[in-house]
Amino acid sequence: RKSPEQYDTAESRLAASEDVFAPPPKATPSPPAEDQAALTVDAALYGGGSMSQSSNRRALSDDDEERKRQMRYIKWLLSKLTLDNFERVADQILEVEVSAPRTLIGIVNQIFDKALTETTLSEVYAALCEYLGTKLPRFPYPNCDREVSFKQVLRTKCQEEFKSGEAAMKAVADQDERNKAEKEDGTMGEEMNRTVEEQKVYLKNLAARKRMLSNIQFIGHLYKKKILTEHIMHECILKLLQGQGTPAPEDVECLCNLMSIIGREIDIPRNKERMDVYFSRIKVFSQAKGLESRLRCELRDLIELREKSWTK
Repeated sequence: RKSPEQYDTAESRLAASEDVFAPPPKATPSPPAEDQAALTVDAALYGGGSMSQSSNRRALSDDDEERKRQMRYIKWLLSKLTLDNFERVADQILEVEVSAPRTLIGIVNQIFDKALTETTLSEVYAALCEYLGTKLPRFPYPNCDREVSFKQVLRTKCQEEFKSGEAAMKAVADQDERNKAEKEDGTMGEEMNRTVEEQKVYLKNLAARKRMLSNIQFIGHLYKKKILTEHIMHECILKLLQGQGTPAPEDVECLCNLMSIIGREIDIPRNKERMDVYFSRIKVFSQAKGLESRLRCELRDLIELREKSWTK
């Protein structure tokens, strides 16, 4: 494994295909304090564990019928959310009594589940997060003079979703490599070689990968609403660009989608060098013969969009 000093540029990190959620290199600024604080929200409140597991179990425990009723009501409201009734539904969510941080966590979990399964409405859900973030109450940290806010819980959830998807993405990539090797060797096809259990695991990892890519799209909209920071966006872009050879089709689609969402905001003078590195890799992808023509066209359209200063 190379030393941190060798990862002082976006270009070297891409070439090395390293984990972009590892601690930033020494020459790269550390994440903003608010990003680091977000990671400690759940641990401070509940003594460790992930928000999607231990905290969610607390928020929706069997003996807490009232809280379960609240979450069912919020889920129902979210199913009705559209641009036309946005304020009415948002105000109805605000009428729900939020008396503890675990209720904030429950609301965030419900919004995430909807945003990641209904990707066409991810921008609407991001706007909802912006709206709720200014109105929902804050709660004090235990034994601390700081406060827990809706936005902090939201940032924590974003990073948890990203990290939980990394293992699945690697597992899918590894399995695809094995399948490719089997075909080249003339051995039996992937479906026949897998046991039923292996097939279930593979399909589960595919679903987790799809959820992670939906998460990246959602956090792009959250960034535009100034809920997430620029640092997180760079990490997501690096994640989608890393790796050697032909990129995964899902990664390319997500990259094009994310860049079209945040390009105008993130492609600013101070980021020119980074963006040039990103687009040099994107240009290589656009010429990859192993990638279907539709995706190569999308990449070329993205390059052209940048040349036009992100004006469609």
